[in-house]
Amino acid sequence: MTDNKINNKIYSIRHFPVTMFAGILGLSGLGLAWRNAGIVFDRTYAIGEVISWFAVGYAIAIYILYLIKIIRHPCFLIEDFNHPVRGNFLTAGSMGLMLIAAIILPYSTMVANILWICGAILTVGLTLLIIKYWFLRDSKIDNMTPAWLIPPVGIIVAPIAGYNLGYHDLSWMLMGIGMIFWLILFSIFFNRQLFYPAISKPLRPTLFILIAPPALCAIDLIILQGGYVDNGAKMMYGVSLFIALLMLIKIKYFIDIPFSMPWWSFTFPMSALTIASILYHNHDDGIISAIIAQILLGLTSLIVAYVLIKTLIAFASGKLFCAPSG
Repeated sequence: MTDNKINNKIYSIRHFPVTMFAGILGLSGLGLAWRNAGIVFDRTYAIGEVISWFAVGYAIAIYILYLIKIIRHPCFLIEDFNHPVRGNFLTAGSMGLMLIAAIILPYSTMVANILWICGAILTVGLTLLIIKYWFLRDSKIDNMTPAWLIPPVGIIVAPIAGYNLGYHDLSWMLMGIGMIFWLILFSIFFNRQLFYPAISKPLRPTLFILIAPPALCAIDLIILQGGYVDNGAKMMYGVSLFIALLMLIKIKYFIDIPFSMPWWSFTFPMSALTIASILYHNHDDGIISAIIAQILLGLTSLIVAYVLIKTLIAFASGKLFCAPSG
């Protein structure tokens, strides 16, 4: 894609946002949620497969576009990495590989293995680099957002496909690493939110990322124990529900936010919570858990569809390739 200047705005592949990787997570998570719903609620299994394979196609398109950006403008990869918010979304790209592995696993163990190994290595490697960078740079508490949780969340994603691929011990280890850093970073962010200026309006959607780590821990614990929902999984699920309720009572905080790519931050945490709710209902088999799981499935589907439509409109208009104002 060549650079173009229209109405004093520069359009170029070098401005393609790294935050687009979050869309892979949201769509893949929704596909896996519907796949689980098809089993637990005896829904049409095809819905989950259609969404899942759409997520695969979407992922391929995003990976290709970002690869073109790296090849043509490698300095912008460094700029993304060095950014206190955008840099964390690089791990969303490697997380996406592990979620795509989970989608493809029923069809091809070999392809799923390759994707999972690449995703796990990239996620751990990027997380190490990002944490190292945190220690080296002069960080300011005002720059911290929930996006800082994405690297450890990426590690927590690993067991979803890793355990079924045979990486049992490694899956437990990776989940442990992710949990430790989630707890550390969550504490730091809670301190920042209480005693420092609120995060900027465009980044408010990233607050939903806080839902993802405990929801993923619940999912991991259920998967790692062969489908058994132990007290640890129940505890993590309860924490994720509580944080979701906290977001619900702050809904006015999000309503008037102009659309931008951080809106994808709404999607994957909600997908993770939905999957955790479905798995919990499969254990509980109660009316309340069924209602919660199905409400979340419908709500998450609407959120993902809305953000996807807004993204496709932005893509068609060229806004995804527009230089940021200022």
